[in-house]
Amino acid sequence: MKNRNIIGPFSTTSIPALMLTFIFVIRATTTPGAQLVSASSGVADFSPTPTESSLPVSNQAAVDYLIAHFQLPEDYIASKFKDHQLVFLGEGVHGSKQNLLFLQKLIPRLYRAGVYNIGFEMICSDEQPEVDRLLAAKQYDNTKALTLLFHWDPAIGFAAQEYADVLRAAWTLNLSLPKSAPRFRIVGTDLRPDWGLVKPGDDFRTRNARWKAWAGSNQIARNVWMMGMMRHEFIEKGLKALIYTGLGHATLYVGRDQREETGLRFSVAYLLHRSFGDRVTSLLILSSASQNPVIGEVMAGIPSKYQVIGFDVKGTPVGDLPLPDRMAASILTDKKPLTLADYTDGAVYISSTFDVVTIPPGFITPTRVDEAKRDGWLPDIPEITADSIMKQSAEMLKTTAPQSPRPN
Repeated sequence: MKNRNIIGPFSTTSIPALMLTFIFVIRATTTPGAQLVSASSGVADFSPTPTESSLPVSNQAAVDYLIAHFQLPEDYIASKFKDHQLVFLGEGVHGSKQNLLFLQKLIPRLYRAGVYNIGFEMICSDEQPEVDRLLAAKQYDNTKALTLLFHWDPAIGFAAQEYADVLRAAWTLNLSLPKSAPRFRIVGTDLRPDWGLVKPGDDFRTRNARWKAWAGSNQIARNVWMMGMMRHEFIEKGLKALIYTGLGHATLYVGRDQREETGLRFSVAYLLHRSFGDRVTSLLILSSASQNPVIGEVMAGIPSKYQVIGFDVKGTPVGDLPLPDRMAASILTDKKPLTLADYTDGAVYISSTFDVVTIPPGFITPTRVDEAKRDGWLPDIPEITADSIMKQSAEMLKTTAPQSPRPN
Protein backbone atom coordinates (compact mmCIF):
# COMPACT_ATOMS: atom_id res chain seq x y z
CA MET A 1 0.00 0.00 0.00
CA LYS A 2 1.51 3.34 -1.00
CA ASN A 3 2.16 5.83 1.78
CA ARG A 4 0.12 8.54 0.06
CA ASN A 5 -2.47 10.57 1.89
CA ILE A 6 -2.90 14.07 0.48
CA ILE A 7 -4.87 15.47 -2.41
CA GLY A 8 -2.08 14.98 -4.95
CA PRO A 9 1.64 15.41 -5.54
CA PHE A 10 3.17 18.74 -6.40
CA SER A 11 5.62 19.44 -9.20
CA THR A 12 8.30 21.37 -7.38
CA THR A 13 12.01 21.57 -7.44
CA SER A 14 13.93 21.02 -4.25
CA ILE A 15 16.07 23.93 -3.15
CA PRO A 16 19.78 23.06 -3.33
CA ALA A 17 21.33 22.19 -0.02
CA LEU A 18 23.51 24.68 1.75
CA MET A 19 24.40 23.76 5.31
CA LEU A 20 22.24 21.85 11.55
CA THR A 21 21.98 23.13 15.27
CA PHE A 22 24.59 23.93 17.74
CA ILE A 23 22.66 26.31 19.97
CA PHE A 24 20.39 23.98 21.92
CA VAL A 25 18.63 26.09 24.47
CA ILE A 26 15.85 28.56 23.90
CA ARG A 27 15.94 29.76 27.47
CA ALA A 28 12.68 29.12 29.27
CA THR A 29 11.66 30.32 32.69
CA THR A 30 8.79 29.03 34.73
CA THR A 31 7.88 28.24 38.29
CA PRO A 32 9.55 25.50 40.32
CA GLY A 33 7.91 22.18 41.10
CA ALA A 34 7.45 20.76 37.62
CA GLN A 35 4.85 18.05 37.20
CA LEU A 36 3.42 16.14 34.28
CA VAL A 37 -0.10 16.92 33.22
CA SER A 38 -1.75 14.15 31.24
CA ALA A 39 -2.99 15.19 27.82
CA SER A 40 -5.85 12.72 28.02
CA SER A 41 -7.09 13.06 31.59
CA GLY A 42 -10.86 12.71 31.83
CA VAL A 43 -12.12 16.01 30.55
CA ALA A 44 -14.48 14.79 27.83
CA ASP A 45 -17.57 14.95 30.07
CA PHE A 46 -17.25 18.57 31.14
CA SER A 47 -19.85 21.00 29.83
CA PRO A 48 -18.21 24.27 28.79
CA THR A 49 -19.34 27.20 30.91
CA PRO A 50 -17.92 30.73 30.96
CA THR A 51 -16.08 31.75 34.11
CA GLU A 52 -16.54 34.81 36.26
CA SER A 53 -13.33 36.68 36.99
CA SER A 54 -11.71 40.08 37.22
CA LEU A 55 -9.69 39.50 34.05
CA PRO A 56 -9.45 42.29 31.46
CA VAL A 57 -12.26 42.13 28.91
CA SER A 58 -9.96 40.83 26.14
CA ASN A 59 -8.58 38.10 28.37
CA GLN A 60 -12.05 37.11 29.53
CA ALA A 61 -13.21 36.82 25.92
CA ALA A 62 -10.24 34.54 25.26
CA VAL A 63 -11.02 32.43 28.32
CA ASP A 64 -14.67 32.08 27.32
CA TYR A 65 -13.67 31.13 23.78
CA LEU A 66 -11.27 28.42 24.94
CA ILE A 67 -13.82 26.85 27.25
CA ALA A 68 -16.55 26.93 24.59
CA HIS A 69 -14.24 25.41 21.96
CA PHE A 70 -12.34 22.97 24.16
CA GLN A 71 -10.35 20.23 22.41
CA LEU A 72 -7.73 17.84 23.70
CA PRO A 73 -4.31 18.75 22.25
CA GLU A 74 -3.91 15.51 20.26
CA ASP A 75 -7.40 15.85 18.75
CA TYR A 76 -6.74 19.47 17.87
CA ILE A 77 -3.47 18.67 16.07
CA ALA A 78 -5.07 15.78 14.16
CA SER A 79 -7.89 18.10 13.04
CA LYS A 80 -5.40 20.49 11.45
CA PHE A 81 -4.62 17.92 8.76
CA LYS A 82 -8.11 18.25 7.32
CA ASP A 83 -7.00 21.54 5.73
CA HIS A 84 -3.19 21.42 5.80
CA GLN A 85 -0.48 19.15 4.43
CA LEU A 86 2.36 20.18 6.75
CA VAL A 87 1.66 21.11 10.38
CA PHE A 88 4.63 22.57 12.23
CA LEU A 89 4.76 22.02 15.98
CA GLY A 90 7.41 24.31 17.44
CA GLU A 91 8.64 23.69 20.96
CA GLY A 92 9.17 26.90 22.90
CA VAL A 93 12.09 25.32 24.71
CA HIS A 94 14.33 22.40 23.75
CA GLY A 95 14.60 19.94 26.61
CA SER A 96 11.08 19.83 28.10
CA LYS A 97 10.26 16.24 29.07
CA GLN A 98 6.53 16.97 28.87
CA ASN A 99 6.79 17.98 25.19
CA LEU A 100 8.38 14.67 24.27
CA LEU A 101 6.00 12.54 26.34
CA PHE A 102 3.16 14.28 24.51
CA LEU A 103 4.77 13.73 21.11
CA GLN A 104 5.20 10.02 21.86
CA LYS A 105 1.51 9.76 22.75
CA LEU A 106 0.54 11.75 19.65
CA ILE A 107 2.00 9.24 17.15
CA PRO A 108 -0.86 6.67 17.28
CA ARG A 109 -3.39 9.52 17.06
CA LEU A 110 -1.67 10.88 13.96
CA TYR A 111 -1.74 7.43 12.38
CA ARG A 112 -5.48 7.11 12.96
CA ALA A 113 -5.87 10.48 11.21
CA GLY A 114 -3.99 9.19 8.16
CA VAL A 115 -0.75 11.02 8.94
CA TYR A 116 2.19 8.63 8.68
CA ASN A 117 5.20 10.96 8.98
CA ILE A 118 6.99 13.17 11.45
CA GLY A 119 9.71 15.49 10.20
CA PHE A 120 12.16 15.60 13.11
CA GLU A 121 14.65 18.43 13.43
CA MET A 122 16.73 16.54 15.98
CA ILE A 123 18.16 13.98 13.53
CA CYS A 124 20.42 14.79 10.58
CA SER A 125 18.98 13.83 7.21
CA ASP A 126 22.23 12.01 6.33
CA GLU A 127 21.24 9.34 8.85
CA GLN A 128 17.81 8.56 7.37
CA PRO A 129 18.83 5.03 6.28
CA GLU A 130 19.76 4.29 9.90
CA VAL A 131 16.41 5.66 11.12
CA ASP A 132 14.48 3.55 8.62
CA ARG A 133 16.37 0.41 9.62
CA LEU A 134 15.78 1.11 13.31
CA LEU A 135 12.02 1.53 12.88
CA ALA A 136 11.76 -1.64 10.77
CA ALA A 137 13.87 -3.84 13.08
CA LYS A 138 12.42 -6.78 15.01
CA GLN A 139 14.27 -5.67 18.14
CA TYR A 140 14.46 -2.04 19.23
CA ASP A 141 17.99 -0.66 19.61
CA ASN A 142 17.97 2.11 22.21
CA THR A 143 21.70 2.72 21.86
CA LYS A 144 21.26 3.36 18.15
CA ALA A 145 18.42 5.81 18.87
CA LEU A 146 20.53 7.68 21.41
CA THR A 147 23.45 7.78 18.98
CA LEU A 148 21.28 9.38 16.30
CA LEU A 149 20.34 12.10 18.81
CA PHE A 150 23.95 12.44 19.99
CA HIS A 151 25.13 13.01 16.43
CA TRP A 152 22.66 15.88 16.03
CA ASP A 153 24.53 18.00 18.58
CA PRO A 154 27.29 15.98 20.27
CA ALA A 155 29.16 19.01 21.59
CA ILE A 156 26.44 19.48 24.21
CA GLY A 157 25.68 15.78 24.59
CA PHE A 158 22.25 15.82 22.95
CA ALA A 159 21.47 12.20 23.79
CA ALA A 160 18.25 12.78 25.70
CA GLN A 161 16.23 9.65 26.39
CA GLU A 162 12.87 11.30 25.88
CA TYR A 163 13.77 12.47 22.36
CA ALA A 164 15.06 8.98 21.55
CA ASP A 165 11.80 7.52 22.88
CA VAL A 166 9.94 9.26 20.06
CA LEU A 167 11.66 6.71 17.81
CA ARG A 168 10.61 3.94 20.17
CA ALA A 169 6.98 5.09 20.00
CA ALA A 170 7.07 4.90 16.19
CA TRP A 171 8.76 1.48 16.31
CA THR A 172 6.13 0.19 18.77
CA LEU A 173 3.31 1.38 16.51
CA ASN A 174 4.87 -0.23 13.44
CA LEU A 175 5.29 -3.52 15.27
CA SER A 176 1.53 -3.61 15.93
CA LEU A 177 0.45 -2.92 12.33
CA PRO A 178 -0.70 -5.51 9.78
CA LYS A 179 1.95 -6.32 7.17
CA SER A 180 -0.01 -4.55 4.44
CA ALA A 181 -0.45 -1.31 6.40
CA PRO A 182 1.74 1.73 5.70
CA ARG A 183 4.55 2.20 8.21
CA PHE A 184 5.02 5.29 10.34
CA ARG A 185 8.21 7.18 9.54
CA ILE A 186 10.40 9.55 11.50
CA VAL A 187 12.28 11.64 8.94
CA GLY A 188 15.41 13.48 10.01
CA THR A 189 15.37 16.92 8.42
CA ASP A 190 18.42 18.76 9.70
CA LEU A 191 21.72 19.49 7.98
CA ARG A 192 24.89 17.70 8.96
CA PRO A 193 27.60 20.31 9.63
CA ASP A 194 31.07 20.06 8.10
CA TRP A 195 33.19 20.01 11.24
CA GLY A 196 36.31 19.63 9.13
CA LEU A 197 36.13 23.41 8.66
CA VAL A 198 36.80 23.92 12.37
CA LYS A 199 40.53 23.60 12.97
CA PRO A 200 42.76 23.10 16.03
CA GLY A 201 43.37 26.53 17.51
CA ASP A 202 39.89 27.84 16.64
CA ASP A 203 38.06 29.04 19.75
CA PHE A 204 35.20 26.55 19.65
CA ARG A 205 33.35 28.52 22.32
CA THR A 206 32.70 31.36 19.86
CA ARG A 207 29.88 31.51 17.33
CA ASN A 208 32.20 32.51 14.49
CA ALA A 209 34.31 29.38 14.96
CA ARG A 210 31.37 26.99 15.34
CA TRP A 211 29.36 28.44 12.48
CA LYS A 212 32.15 27.76 9.99
CA ALA A 213 30.64 24.27 9.87
CA TRP A 214 27.47 25.74 8.30
CA ALA A 215 29.20 28.02 5.79
CA GLY A 216 28.97 30.92 8.25
CA SER A 217 25.28 30.80 9.22
CA ASN A 218 23.93 28.03 11.38
CA GLN A 219 20.39 29.32 10.93
CA ILE A 220 20.02 30.31 7.27
CA ALA A 221 21.88 27.27 5.94
CA ARG A 222 19.86 24.87 8.07
CA ASN A 223 16.46 26.39 7.26
CA VAL A 224 17.14 26.30 3.52
CA TRP A 225 18.35 22.69 3.79
CA MET A 226 15.29 21.67 5.81
CA MET A 227 13.01 23.27 3.22
CA GLY A 228 14.58 21.14 0.51
CA MET A 229 14.25 18.00 2.62
CA MET A 230 10.57 18.63 3.39
CA ARG A 231 9.74 19.35 -0.22
CA HIS A 232 11.48 16.14 -1.30
CA GLU A 233 10.19 13.86 1.48
CA PHE A 234 6.64 15.14 1.84
CA ILE A 235 5.37 17.78 -0.58
CA GLU A 236 6.60 16.26 -3.83
CA LYS A 237 5.32 12.84 -2.72
CA GLY A 238 1.92 14.19 -1.69
CA LEU A 239 2.35 13.14 1.95
CA LYS A 240 1.06 14.75 5.12
CA ALA A 241 3.53 15.28 7.96
CA LEU A 242 3.81 16.76 11.42
CA ILE A 243 7.02 18.81 11.52
CA TYR A 244 8.53 18.84 15.01
CA THR A 245 11.15 21.56 15.49
CA GLY A 246 12.30 24.27 17.80
CA LEU A 247 10.08 27.33 17.65
CA GLY A 248 12.70 29.31 15.71
CA HIS A 249 12.19 27.03 12.69
CA ALA A 250 8.38 27.06 12.94
CA THR A 251 7.51 30.77 12.72
CA LEU A 252 5.62 32.12 9.71
CA TYR A 253 7.19 35.58 9.85
CA VAL A 254 10.64 37.01 9.18
CA GLY A 255 12.34 37.42 12.53
CA ARG A 256 15.06 39.65 13.88
CA ASP A 257 18.29 37.87 14.85
CA GLN A 258 21.36 39.94 15.68
CA ARG A 259 23.59 36.89 15.20
CA GLU A 260 23.03 37.23 11.46
CA GLU A 261 24.90 39.75 9.33
CA THR A 262 21.61 41.25 8.08
CA GLY A 263 20.03 41.15 11.54
CA LEU A 264 17.22 39.03 10.08
CA ARG A 265 16.27 35.36 10.08
CA PHE A 266 13.71 33.31 8.18
CA SER A 267 12.45 29.90 9.21
CA VAL A 268 11.78 26.78 7.15
CA ALA A 269 8.07 27.20 7.96
CA TYR A 270 8.16 30.73 6.55
CA LEU A 271 9.92 29.55 3.37
CA LEU A 272 7.44 26.74 2.77
CA HIS A 273 4.46 28.96 3.55
CA ARG A 274 5.66 31.46 0.94
CA SER A 275 5.58 28.71 -1.69
CA PHE A 276 2.57 26.65 -0.62
CA GLY A 277 0.38 29.05 1.34
CA ASP A 278 -2.27 27.51 3.55
CA ARG A 279 -1.05 23.98 2.90
CA VAL A 280 1.37 24.90 5.70
CA THR A 281 0.37 25.94 9.21
CA SER A 282 2.30 26.44 12.42
CA LEU A 283 1.45 25.72 16.06
CA LEU A 284 3.22 26.26 19.38
CA ILE A 285 3.64 23.51 21.95
CA LEU A 286 3.84 24.98 25.44
CA SER A 287 4.74 23.15 28.62
CA SER A 288 5.11 26.15 30.89
CA ALA A 289 3.03 29.24 31.57
CA SER A 290 6.05 31.51 31.13
CA GLN A 291 7.13 30.10 27.74
CA ASN A 292 4.48 32.44 26.32
CA PRO A 293 3.35 35.10 28.81
CA VAL A 294 0.22 36.03 26.85
CA ILE A 295 -1.14 32.49 26.75
CA GLY A 296 0.12 31.84 30.27
CA GLU A 297 -1.98 34.72 31.60
CA VAL A 298 -5.09 33.42 29.83
CA MET A 299 -4.51 29.90 31.14
CA ALA A 300 -4.37 31.25 34.68
CA GLY A 301 -8.01 32.31 34.26
CA ILE A 302 -9.24 28.91 33.06
CA PRO A 303 -10.43 26.12 35.38
CA SER A 304 -7.77 23.44 35.70
CA LYS A 305 -9.94 20.83 33.97
CA TYR A 306 -9.56 22.82 30.70
CA GLN A 307 -5.85 23.60 30.98
CA VAL A 308 -4.59 20.74 28.79
CA ILE A 309 -5.92 22.04 25.51
CA GLY A 310 -5.37 22.72 21.81
CA PHE A 311 -6.81 25.84 20.18
CA ASP A 312 -6.73 28.19 17.22
CA VAL A 313 -5.13 31.58 17.74
CA LYS A 314 -5.60 33.27 14.38
CA GLY A 315 -9.18 34.40 13.83
CA THR A 316 -10.20 33.97 17.48
CA PRO A 317 -10.39 36.16 20.60
CA VAL A 318 -7.11 34.56 21.70
CA GLY A 319 -5.44 35.99 18.61
CA ASP A 320 -6.75 39.47 19.41
CA LEU A 321 -4.64 39.66 22.58
CA PRO A 322 -1.83 42.25 22.34
CA LEU A 323 1.69 40.94 21.86
CA PRO A 324 4.13 42.21 24.52
CA ASP A 325 6.78 44.58 23.20
CA ARG A 326 9.56 42.09 23.94
CA MET A 327 7.92 39.49 21.66
CA ALA A 328 6.76 41.99 19.04
CA ALA A 329 10.32 43.26 18.67
CA SER A 330 11.35 39.88 17.25
CA ILE A 331 9.04 40.26 14.21
CA LEU A 332 9.95 42.26 11.10
CA THR A 333 6.77 44.10 10.12
CA ASP A 334 5.34 47.58 9.63
CA LYS A 335 2.09 46.58 11.31
CA LYS A 336 1.33 48.24 14.64
CA PRO A 337 0.23 47.10 17.12
CA LEU A 338 0.90 43.38 16.91
CA THR A 339 -1.33 40.72 18.40
CA LEU A 340 -0.86 37.04 19.22
CA ALA A 341 -2.33 36.16 15.80
CA ASP A 342 0.79 37.71 14.24
CA TYR A 343 2.93 35.27 16.23
CA THR A 344 1.29 31.87 15.64
CA ASP A 345 -1.67 30.16 13.98
CA GLY A 346 -2.51 27.99 17.00
CA ALA A 347 -1.18 26.34 20.13
CA VAL A 348 -1.31 23.30 22.34
CA TYR A 349 -0.88 23.84 26.05
CA ILE A 350 0.07 20.60 27.76
CA SER A 351 1.43 21.62 31.16
CA SER A 352 1.86 24.69 33.34
CA THR A 353 5.32 23.58 34.49
CA PHE A 354 7.83 21.07 33.16
CA ASP A 355 10.75 18.76 33.91
CA VAL A 356 13.97 18.62 31.91
CA VAL A 357 14.90 15.65 29.76
CA THR A 358 17.21 12.85 30.92
CA ILE A 359 20.73 12.19 29.63
CA PRO A 360 21.35 8.48 30.32
CA PRO A 361 24.36 8.05 32.61
CA GLY A 362 27.32 6.34 31.01
CA PHE A 363 26.30 7.00 27.41
CA ILE A 364 28.84 9.74 26.70
CA THR A 365 32.24 8.07 27.00
CA PRO A 366 35.77 8.82 25.70
CA THR A 367 35.35 5.98 23.22
CA ARG A 368 32.11 7.38 21.84
CA VAL A 369 33.63 10.85 21.56
CA ASP A 370 36.66 9.47 19.71
CA GLU A 371 34.34 7.63 17.31
CA ALA A 372 32.34 10.81 16.69
CA LYS A 373 35.53 12.73 15.87
CA ARG A 374 36.76 9.95 13.59
CA ASP A 375 33.47 9.85 11.69
CA GLY A 376 33.14 13.63 11.38
CA TRP A 377 30.34 14.20 13.88
CA LEU A 378 32.60 16.37 16.05
CA PRO A 379 35.50 18.71 15.31
CA ASP A 380 38.78 16.83 15.77
CA ILE A 381 40.18 19.30 18.27
CA PRO A 382 41.66 18.48 21.69
CA GLU A 383 39.40 20.89 23.58
CA ILE A 384 36.41 18.59 23.05
CA THR A 385 36.46 15.60 25.41
CA ALA A 386 33.88 13.41 27.12
CA ASP A 387 34.32 15.55 30.25
CA SER A 388 33.80 18.83 28.37
CA ILE A 389 30.67 17.45 26.73
CA MET A 390 29.28 16.28 30.07
CA LYS A 391 29.90 19.77 31.49
CA GLN A 392 28.08 21.34 28.54
CA SER A 393 25.23 18.87 28.97
CA ALA A 394 24.92 19.68 32.68
CA GLU A 395 24.93 23.40 31.91
CA MET A 396 22.26 22.92 29.24
CA LEU A 397 20.01 21.07 31.67
CA LYS A 398 20.61 23.71 34.34
CA THR A 399 19.76 26.53 31.91
CA THR A 400 16.67 24.77 30.56
CA ALA A 401 15.34 23.85 34.01
CA PRO A 402 12.29 25.75 35.30
CA GLN A 403 13.17 28.86 37.27
CA SER A 404 11.34 31.83 38.74
CA PRO A 405 9.65 33.87 36.02
CA ARG A 406 11.42 36.93 34.66
CA PRO A 407 9.52 40.21 34.39
CA ASN A 408 8.27 40.96 30.85
